[in-house]
Amino acid sequence: MSSRPKGDLTTEHGIKFNEFKVWLRQNTDLTERTVCDMISRLKRLTAFINPLSAPDSEMLYYLIRTNEHFKNSSPSVRSQLKRAGTLYREFYFKKGVEQ
Repeated sequence: MSSRPKGDLTTEHGIKFNEFKVWLRQNTDLTERTVCDMISRLKRLTAFINPLSAPDSEMLYYLIRTNEHFKNSSPSVRSQLKRAGTLYREFYFKKGVEQ
């Protein structure tokens, strides 16, 4: 059992899932179901890779393709993980500029 309080959706990488979810709703044309899927994919990704550690989305995709936990995933799953990580990077860096 996690020692984090219920509702605190921040990982050890500092990923802010709730803020990202709000940002997706406000800044993309994604459906509510797709927004929830993006959060799910991001949680899966951040269990093994910090999307902010890659300098760009191509390096992020390389990290996903070569990570032991994702090597046997289908190309479509890896693509979804890349999209979630790329959107999170966009959210993170735009948020940083706005503050």
